[in-house]
Amino acid sequence: MVNATNNRESEVALKFRKPPVVETVLSVQFKPLPGIGAAHLGVFWHQLGDAWPNVADAPALEREFERFASDNIWEAGGLRFKLQSRVDARLQIQNATRDRMVQVQNGRFLFNWTGSGQSYPSYESVRPEFDEYWDRFREFLSCQSTASLELDQWEVVYVNHIPKGDLWTSPNEIPRVLSFLGSTCLDPRSTEFEYATGEWRYEIPSQRGRLYVRLGKTQKDGVPNIVLTLTARGPIGKKKDGISLEEGLELGHQVIQKSFLRLTSEEAQRHWEPMYASTSK
Repeated sequence: MVNATNNRESEVALKFRKPPVVETVLSVQFKPLPGIGAAHLGVFWHQLGDAWPNVADAPALEREFERFASDNIWEAGGLRFKLQSRVDARLQIQNATRDRMVQVQNGRFLFNWTGSGQSYPSYESVRPEFDEYWDRFREFLSCQSTASLELDQWEVVYVNHIPKGDLWTSPNEIPRVLSFLGSTCLDPRSTEFEYATGEWRYEIPSQRGRLYVRLGKTQKDGVPNIVLTLTARGPIGKKKDGISLEEGLELGHQVIQKSFLRLTSEEAQRHWEPMYASTSK
């Protein structure tokens, strides 16, 4: 994770030379346009040119909405199904080096940076790339449909992998890396911490969005990895004082920055080699 403000909320920004982030996603959701299908998405792929040679089909993502009625927090989660006469499509388009991905469907645009063993190039580098390809997709849609584009949600996702090795070698050392797990440890004389998975959900005041903190695990090349995923998303306002796409992405990035430092220990942050610089606007 990079460009996060430090825990003291001072005017010093903190970066890491070796951040654990392996993937970032910037996304915008919009009301699906009539008449746009898989064939149109294929035309858009060809318009991107030879720099984007890799393409794959994927199921369309469900529409997401952050709602803030007080009883929504008690709704049960689970799979959602929809019945429809046509099949929605999502194209996953990767560049030649497979460290960037453009995902398009009728109703969603996503831009991924995928680590591929490389260091995260920073939000300040990825965001202009999102803007460039979102503008190209938006212009493409305007040529294919006469309907106006209605944006309704922004989203920012950071996926972090923390491998077994330098920072932790056994499960009972994981709370030394993820400081927020310390409060979940019980009496060490009667129990030994093994692992935790789950999701924590937070409102971004005042109902501008939500932050989701997800803890999971995976294996990469046979090595166990802690997976810490931070997702910030929220509505794009239609009213004059509503939040814009640009404001939403900036808000989500800032919230994730600050939250990452509060979730991880100072020991872990030292391992990722912090750098200090003047705070940017």
